[in-house]
Amino acid sequence: MLILYYTLLVKLHMLDSLVSLGFTYTTIFTPVCAWLFIGFFQGMPIEIEEAARLDGCSPLGVFHRMVLPLATPAISAVALFAFVIGWGDFLMASVIIRSPQNWTLPLGLVSFRGEHRILWAQSMAVATIITIPIVLLFLYLQRNLINLMTGGVKG
Repeated sequence: MLILYYTLLVKLHMLDSLVSLGFTYTTIFTPVCAWLFIGFFQGMPIEIEEAARLDGCSPLGVFHRMVLPLATPAISAVALFAFVIGWGDFLMASVIIRSPQNWTLPLGLVSFRGEHRILWAQSMAVATIITIPIVLLFLYLQRNLINLMTGGVKG
């Protein structure tokens, strides 16, 4: 898959671009995230939607007032999953991005490794900085993730 995608980006003259890397992550994560959402929504009781329709909600109102608030834990889990995988991806970024000014953080982290020595202090400092957004996102979404793990939607 990687070789075919690389040749496609070469033909489209989109190699070495952060836009093409973002497009790549979108095309990879959309099916996986949709699959995770399908599993969650299939487990949601249909009676909730039927009760909202009986109370006079439109289909958009059912989605906005009932389904979306109940799906917040699933949205949080999928967002965290996609962010963590995309944030730490090295392989796809190393194939698509060539110039140092477009490097992602994992590519920049590898630049601390020389031919004869490794700058361990700088590598560990950058690795710590790289993990800070993931930790902050997890702390922000923690309540929703706990709700998902403790039962999600009760039928």
